[in-house]
Amino acid sequence: MSSTSAEVYNPFDKLPDDILLKIFHDLTDFDLSAIRKVNKRFESVAKDRELVKNVSFTGCYQASTSLTVNYLQPIKSRIESLNLNYCYWLSSQCCDTIARCANLVSLHLLHISMSAKRLVALLASLKKLERVSVTVKNVREFQTLLDKNPEAQETMRGVKVLTIQVKNQPVHAQMMTMHFLAVTSFFEYCHSLEEFHVQGLFCTKGIPPYVVNPQIKKLQNLKNIHTMSVSDAIDPFARMFFFGALLEVCRLPELQFRTLLQPLVVHEHLQRKGDFVACMKRIEHLENLDISQTNATIPNEVYQLERAVHLQYLNVADNSLIDSQSLHTLADNCHHLISINLRDCHHLHFKRPEVDETGHEAVDMSGLQSLVVNCTALRHINLSGVHIHSKDFTNTGYTSLCHLLALNTEWRSISISPCCLSSKSTDSDHTIKKGKRTKITHVGGSIAKRARLGLQAPDLNMSGEQELSTELGKLVSACPHVEQLELIGAGFRPAFSKRYISEEMKHFRPCSDATSVDEEDILCVRHWKKLRYLQLSAVPGINSGGCLVAIARGCLRLERLLVAHLGLSPMSSYQDKLLLALPLAHNLKDLRCRRWLSFSCT
Repeated sequence: MSSTSAEVYNPFDKLPDDILLKIFHDLTDFDLSAIRKVNKRFESVAKDRELVKNVSFTGCYQASTSLTVNYLQPIKSRIESLNLNYCYWLSSQCCDTIARCANLVSLHLLHISMSAKRLVALLASLKKLERVSVTVKNVREFQTLLDKNPEAQETMRGVKVLTIQVKNQPVHAQMMTMHFLAVTSFFEYCHSLEEFHVQGLFCTKGIPPYVVNPQIKKLQNLKNIHTMSVSDAIDPFARMFFFGALLEVCRLPELQFRTLLQPLVVHEHLQRKGDFVACMKRIEHLENLDISQTNATIPNEVYQLERAVHLQYLNVADNSLIDSQSLHTLADNCHHLISINLRDCHHLHFKRPEVDETGHEAVDMSGLQSLVVNCTALRHINLSGVHIHSKDFTNTGYTSLCHLLALNTEWRSISISPCCLSSKSTDSDHTIKKGKRTKITHVGGSIAKRARLGLQAPDLNMSGEQELSTELGKLVSACPHVEQLELIGAGFRPAFSKRYISEEMKHFRPCSDATSVDEEDILCVRHWKKLRYLQLSAVPGINSGGCLVAIARGCLRLERLLVAHLGLSPMSSYQDKLLLALPLAHNLKDLRCRRWLSFSCT
C-alpha cells in the first residue's frame, strides 16, 4: 500500500475558509482555543476577526489563567469586547494581557480580584473603552488614584456604560459603627456616561465600615445619563451609594430617564425627595421601570404610569396594592409593554373596594384580560405566586388562567403557579381525579395539605389530543413559540431567600387546587419544541417523574432545567426518572436540583 493511499482522508480539507468560518461561529471561545491546536489552517481561521472580536469566558470554569492568556495573546489587537465576569479564579497575569488589547471597546471584569492601583493602570492603557464593568476593592483608594492619573481620567471621559461593584466586606462586631464619607464621585469623570449600574453583594449580616455619599461638583458632566439601576441585593454600601448618586443626578433640570431599576426601595422615602419627584414627572420617555417590593398604587403621585406611553418593561412584583383597576390603567395607556412581572401580586384579580356575597373581595378578571388583549406586544409575563383558580372564571367565558393567556399567541416566557392549571376547584373534603382518591385538609383560605390515599402511576401514554385538552395544553397549542416556562408553587420561597429566611418556610403548605394537578396535566410541555428553560418548583403532583423523561425527549432545545421540592412525600421517586431524562437532554447546559422539601401536616 502506497503512503498516499494510507493517508487518512479529512473532508474538512476540501471546505473553503468561509464555510469553516460559519461552522466555527457556533463554537464557544473555549472550543476555539482547542480548535487552534488541530492544524495551522484551523488556527488561522479560528483567529479571524469576526470570530474573536467578541470574546467571552464567563461561566467557563475550564478557562484557567494560562489558557485565557494563551488565547488572548495572539488576537489582542482584534478583540473589541472581552467578558470575564465571574471568572474569579483568574490571576493578575490576565490583567497584564488585557492591558495590551488596545482596541477594546467593551470590558467586563465583575468579581475579578484586582487592586485599585492595577485597575487604574488598566484604564490608563485602554483608550477606546466605552462599556466597563469592574469590581472595586476600595472605592476611596480608587478615587484617590484616579484623581492622580490623567490618562485614566481620559479613558473614563469616553465611557458610556459603567457597572461598578464595591467589594466592601461587612464588619461583624457587637458595637458596629458606620462612617459616612462625602467625596467627589469617580463617575463624574465620565462626561459621555449614558448608563450607570451598581451591583451589590449578597451579605445578610454586618454593615460596611464606611459608606461613600457621592458628591457631584460638575453636574453637567452627567447630562447624557438616561439609565440607572441597582441590583436586588441586601448590600447597604451598594444601595446607599446608588441612591446617593440617583438623588444627585435628579437635580439635573432636563433629565429624562429611559430605564430606572431600583429594587427594595422604600416608596414613602422617595415621595419626600423633591428633585426625584420632579424628575419622575418627566416620565413620557421611560421604557424600563422596576419598582418591585414596594407598596405603591398604580397610578400614584410619583410614578404616573398612565403617562408612560413608551413603557416596555415593568416590574411591580411583591406589591399587594396592585389590583384589577391597576391592570386596566396599564392596558389603556402602556400599549408597548413587552414584559411585565406581577409575581406575588396577590390581589391583581380583585376589584376594590367591592366585596362579594361572602364578604370577601370581589373577583374581577377583566383587568388581566384587558392587559392580555390590549398590550399586543407582550411577550413575557410572570404571574407566579398568585392564586388564580378555575372558580375565578365563572361567567367569564374562560375556564382557567391558561385559557385566558392563550388569547396572546406570541408568548416567549410564562411563569405561573401550578394551582392555575387545575380545571376544577377542590372545594370538597374528598375529590376523585382520574381514578385517584385524594383527601384535602383545608388550612385557612386556599392553603391545604393533601395526603394521597392511593398513589397510582400517571398515564403518560396519552394521545396528543388528550394532552392538549388540559388547561396547560390549551396554552401549549395556542402559543408555539414559548421558550421559557416556570411553574412555581404559590407561597413557596427558596429556603435561603434573602427576604424570607424563617423556620416556617421549611413547612410549605401547597394550595389545594395545586394538589389536583399531576404529571398528566404537565405532560403537554413536551410539545413546546422551542423551549430552552424549564423550572418546576414546589409542584406537588410530580411523584413518579415520568413526565420529566417525556419532556426531555420532546424539548430538544432545552438548555436550562431547575427542579426543586417536587412531590408530596418521601414516597416520591422522581429522582430515578430524572436521571433517565438527563441523557436525553443533549443541549442541557445548566442543571439545578434541590432536595425534597417536607410538607407540613396539620
